[in-house]
Amino acid sequence: MSQEVFFSNIRNEIIKHLGECNSELKIAVAWFTDQKIISEINKLIKKGVNVSIIIYDDHVNQKDLFKNLYYDKAQIYLSKNLMHNKFCIIDNKTVINGSYNWTLKAAS
Repeated sequence: MSQEVFFSNIRNEIIKHLGECNSELKIAVAWFTDQKIISEINKLIKKGVNVSIIIYDDHVNQKDLFKNLYYDKAQIYLSKNLMHNKFCIIDNKTVINGSYNWTLKAAS
């Protein structure tokens, strides 16, 4: 099993690895507002990838950002319990985990 650690350019690394997904993507992130990452996930859905997302149900996560994902059949869950998760599982083989928030603010 190999591991890679990134301290910079994290957003692009996430997008790169998401682009390698072929069948299933599971995401658990507390705050998710990065439209560039959301667009990449939308491409995966159109390619036939099954997508499940759980986010924290608060004012930071703008539900409108997930409309297209939802209508394209992504399973989206809202957690009422406080969560700080920031990970995803790609094709049950690759895990992206860390402290990077999947938000537009973190990308700037």
